[in-house]
Amino acid sequence: MVDKKSKRAIIKLSTQKHAGAGAKGVHTMTRTTTKDEEMKALRKIRDIVEGLGSDSYLAISTEGFWSMAETNILDDTGNSVAQYRKCWEATSSENRELEKKIKELQDKNAKLEEAIKDAELARKDILDHKFKEVQGLQEQIMEMSEGYRQSRHEVCELKKENEAQKREIINLKAKLYDLITA
Repeated sequence: MVDKKSKRAIIKLSTQKHAGAGAKGVHTMTRTTTKDEEMKALRKIRDIVEGLGSDSYLAISTEGFWSMAETNILDDTGNSVAQYRKCWEATSSENRELEKKIKELQDKNAKLEEAIKDAELARKDILDHKFKEVQGLQEQIMEMSEGYRQSRHEVCELKKENEAQKREIINLKAKLYDLITA
């Protein structure tokens, strides 16, 4: 049974958004009782709940409530557990969405890392192939250079031989002329 004094302790507060506060969930209170009356009522209610024991359902469900109620009284605000719960639920939902997004991004990152690894292996294979191709071309160039040197040497030898034959022809023509004119 609740007496008249206790009934006054259970106060109906009308809330309105705090003008100019701009913060979500911050309210200013229009009060029908004094702050002292409300503090006394809060102490009485707390004493009743604490009297039920720390493992009672009420004690467990009001954990953290008492300091919030005192702050509301002292600061003329109207914060509630329901507001904090809504905020917590919204934050929890947002956290779940962010965790889901993080997982998606981690999966995408893993796929990209795998693609990078594959691209690196392909690049290495291409470079190895091109390196071997260049080595083959260098060997061909060396062989062609050697062939060119040999051909040049042969040309020089042939030119020398040609010069010698030309001199021989001139000598033979001179001997033939000497024989014809003699």
